[in-house]
Amino acid sequence: QKGIKSWTGLHVVVAGGSSGLGLELACAVARRSCGAVTVIARDQTRLKQAVKKIEQAGGDNGVRVSAVSADLTEPNDVIAALDEAERKAGGPINVLVHCAGGARPGYTFDLDDDIFHRQMQLNYMSLVYVVREVARRMITKRIPGYIVTANSMGGLLGTFGYAAYTPAKMAARGFMECIYYDLHPHGIRSSILYAPDMATPGFAEEGRTKPPETRETTETATVFDPKQVAESTMRGLESGRRLIFHGFEGLLLVSLCSGGSPHATLFEFLAMSILRLVMQCYILTWSNVITRSIRRSANLRSS
Repeated sequence: QKGIKSWTGLHVVVAGGSSGLGLELACAVARRSCGAVTVIARDQTRLKQAVKKIEQAGGDNGVRVSAVSADLTEPNDVIAALDEAERKAGGPINVLVHCAGGARPGYTFDLDDDIFHRQMQLNYMSLVYVVREVARRMITKRIPGYIVTANSMGGLLGTFGYAAYTPAKMAARGFMECIYYDLHPHGIRSSILYAPDMATPGFAEEGRTKPPETRETTETATVFDPKQVAESTMRGLESGRRLIFHGFEGLLLVSLCSGGSPHATLFEFLAMSILRLVMQCYILTWSNVITRSIRRSANLRSS
């Protein structure tokens, strides 16, 4: 698919753009002299701070920056927020960046049922509500837009401690793979960003409930600077990559979990058997670490 060759004059909406990767992506498009950037999130204090940072990133580019407070897990709020975004920007949405979401790790049997429900609402249903509504507007107004959604490594691989989060991200991946066929005939392009671990407020919050077994099995993963990931993502959008990833872990998982997905690189065709062997080594190591830890905890309780 064709990438975004010029950002000039485009109205970019960033859902979940008040902090972390979403905020860095909003700053990145502002630096590229887009016409308008609208960030949507719930926290009004963070939104005000985000607007200042995006305006600084845009400098003298004349980018119109605005913020809308909304609960993206409520469909009526989504419609109202997008109406307000178009009104403030003075035009329709050309590019949607969906970064809303967050992980709540924990021991599977210790998590309340409400956490599973909330994780699905936050990471899956919010994406469905926003993407469908923006897509409808693009189709109605005949706008050959671009929709990119931020997923994660959790959307590709089951990991201990993420039983509430991972299914929601896998559902989000499936939705975007399905809706591609709805969007393509209308000239609307789409990409899935498989974001790595990043030094963001959300990642710090996630660490508060992360089981020690999860820490041990994920401690080798690289923690990236969100600004670095944002710039890499922009290059992916500008080249029209349908699957965007970062680092070796990203290459490994996107290649291994390709299935019926569009191909990301030629590498996956050439190295699939080797990668499958590498992945089995990872799984065996993780399984041993978790089993030892759980048995050790059980022995301590019994004694």
